[in-house]
Amino acid sequence: MTGLISTLQRHGAAFGLAFFVSAMLVTTPLWHWLRYDIPLNSPAHMRADDEALYFARIREVVDGHVTIGNPYLAEHKSKPPAPIFLGEFLIALPLFVIGPYVIAQSIILDFVLPALAVLAAYLLFLRLAWSRAIAIAAALIFFVGMFPHEFGRSVSPQLHIPVLLAAIIALLAIAQALPARRGALAIAAASIGLLPYLYTYYAVFAFICTALLAAVFWLSNKREQARQFSMVFGGALLVALPYLWFFIQAIRLPEYAETLHRIGMIETRFPSGIAIVIPAVLLFAVLAGIWLRKRSTTRPEALVLISGIAAIVISVNQHLITGKNLEFSSHYLLPAGLWFVATAAFLAGRIMARLPMQRRWVAAGALGAAIVLAAPAVRDIPELFEPPKARRAAWVRYEPLFRWIDREVPRDAVVYASGDLSGLIPIATHANVYFDQLARLFFVSDAELADRFIIQNFFADPFDAAFVAAHERALVGVYGIDLRAHIAQGNRLRRLLGFEPRPLPAADEYIVTTLLGAAELRAMGFREALRRYRVDYIVWDVVRDPELPFEQFPFLEPAAQIGEFKLYRVRL
Repeated sequence: MTGLISTLQRHGAAFGLAFFVSAMLVTTPLWHWLRYDIPLNSPAHMRADDEALYFARIREVVDGHVTIGNPYLAEHKSKPPAPIFLGEFLIALPLFVIGPYVIAQSIILDFVLPALAVLAAYLLFLRLAWSRAIAIAAALIFFVGMFPHEFGRSVSPQLHIPVLLAAIIALLAIAQALPARRGALAIAAASIGLLPYLYTYYAVFAFICTALLAAVFWLSNKREQARQFSMVFGGALLVALPYLWFFIQAIRLPEYAETLHRIGMIETRFPSGIAIVIPAVLLFAVLAGIWLRKRSTTRPEALVLISGIAAIVISVNQHLITGKNLEFSSHYLLPAGLWFVATAAFLAGRIMARLPMQRRWVAAGALGAAIVLAAPAVRDIPELFEPPKARRAAWVRYEPLFRWIDREVPRDAVVYASGDLSGLIPIATHANVYFDQLARLFFVSDAELADRFIIQNFFADPFDAAFVAAHERALVGVYGIDLRAHIAQGNRLRRLLGFEPRPLPAADEYIVTTLLGAAELRAMGFREALRRYRVDYIVWDVVRDPELPFEQFPFLEPAAQIGEFKLYRVRL
């Protein structure tokens, strides 16, 4: 007990920062619950659109589909997961006991997991700088100055970053030859080996970093650590081996290539990630200069940081070798930012060690810089108490409908609904839907997605080129968007160097195809088009879409009216 009190006293600022960061993240949902009576388990508490995907995947695990083949479409439950499922599975475990309170639990985790990440990052910075003041300044910069909102998102990065931090801290312990290195070896291998099941981007970085650590320590005549890093790499590969089984199952699917394109896989060998590469090169030059000047006596921390910075640059630009670039470099911003702040903390610690008489001034400078960088986020605290956004506040009216579906509709039944409601049903209930735009992220053919989109919007008027273009992501994902953005970025550099810009690809081919498909399906009539895919119920939002003609179809049997919603059983 005395040791715990002593730890709290010595590192009280870190615990205080962890509480502050977590409190900022849970203030808004708790305020909306207390002030505006929004139920704690309501999807209205979602902060970002990305969370809809994670929450649907978590609910899918609770509903018994652990590998998350597809949380939206009933016909594709047995497909391999895309992406992999471990993060959602771990977060879903308590829900098997307490019930399917996906959103309510996420509010609790908004407090617990970011606090854990803050403390882990503080430990990392402390191991690099050996100064509590610098470590707390670095943590303040990273969590409040650079990424004040990102850790409010469930699964990624809330769960992924603590695992990555565990791996980095263990690798650093190996480099520093600290006691209990055997435990560090196991933690590093397990953490890195688990990352492919959690987040592909971080896994790529961690494996490259570990390989570089083995090489850099070997070149620095630190052969024992080099051997241990090689052991970590091999152990991590063993842990990751089952991932290959899922990968092999996926690449055998006929829709594999189409799905990767929708997710954002583009074919290119043009460099990317300039916002990451420029600071990385500058910091790498400083550390490499230290290493080359006195290779045999360079501190192991510097070698770890050199390897990590190089790994970030390689990860962001691995497509220079593979020719395959998955989405954009911003997915690496968090680990890159973490590594840059860690490097700055190490350099500040070295300055402090060389100027022992000026320790207080160095510490004060670090804390002052942190406060300046964190000030904008602190200034925005009043925004935490703003009313809920109108769009999400409107979702509260769905709550009675969700309760009816969970109570009366069989598990895994398919509900045909429109608008936001279609994407919320898989989060708040055990039912599937006929179509949602996030279904594009799973293994489904482009043709089937287009059919489902057309049928879900069967009565949209006008269903024209402008309407289809407004739903580009739902139909073909981000491939065209990312490709055009990547080429446009490259063209800026080409013009700067005096080269001809590359023409942007045509973006309207899918529009023509979709309009032709719509004409064909509409010619069949609603009943024949609808029966292409499984459907058990139709929900009609009478207030939002009063003109829809569902009452005229004899194959729709009235099932219930829940407030503003009429429900029909489909008898095809």
